[in-house]
Amino acid sequence: MEKIKVSNDVSWQMPVVIMGTMVDGAPNFSTVAWITRLGSEPATIGLCIDAAHYSTSGIIKNKAFSINFPSVNLAEKADFCGIYSGKNTNKSNLFNIFYGANPNAPLIEECPLVLSCSVIETKDFDGDFFIRAEIKEAYANENVVKGNKVEFVKMEPIIYMDKKYYKTGELIGQAWHIGKKIKEDAE
Repeated sequence: MEKIKVSNDVSWQMPVVIMGTMVDGAPNFSTVAWITRLGSEPATIGLCIDAAHYSTSGIIKNKAFSINFPSVNLAEKADFCGIYSGKNTNKSNLFNIFYGANPNAPLIEECPLVLSCSVIETKDFDGDFFIRAEIKEAYANENVVKGNKVEFVKMEPIIYMDKKYYKTGELIGQAWHIGKKIKEDAE
């Protein structure tokens, strides 16, 4: 198939999360979709938010925040947290909030997976604020856990792509396994 040149502003699927932090002594929440795992030992994540966002000041001051994975039933509340600034809107009354060991990382009870994180480093890239953090604690609803691991698809997470929200798709195969068929067929 012939390739055609397209815009370099390429978008791909990312999980929607509601990031929580304390700002001026009160919990504040903001929706983030630019998030990724960075490492497993220690468990680290990276996320990118606008440096001008109200929540950014709380992250810088407290060196802590939470990552809350909402299910599709929380799509409207997640979108609300991304539309309205905590500077003018109290978003803490949208959720039942609890805290782990760090009082500066408010966690959302309604989300099936929540992470309490400590900042390792931050970097401002011309207004895009990148945060590398360690996951200090993780809590999950028991109905999405098998053994000691979270089954992400059972959470019914919200997926962001091309300025739209989606549900996760169907299973097509086991990672690091389905590719073995190629070798078997070639022999």
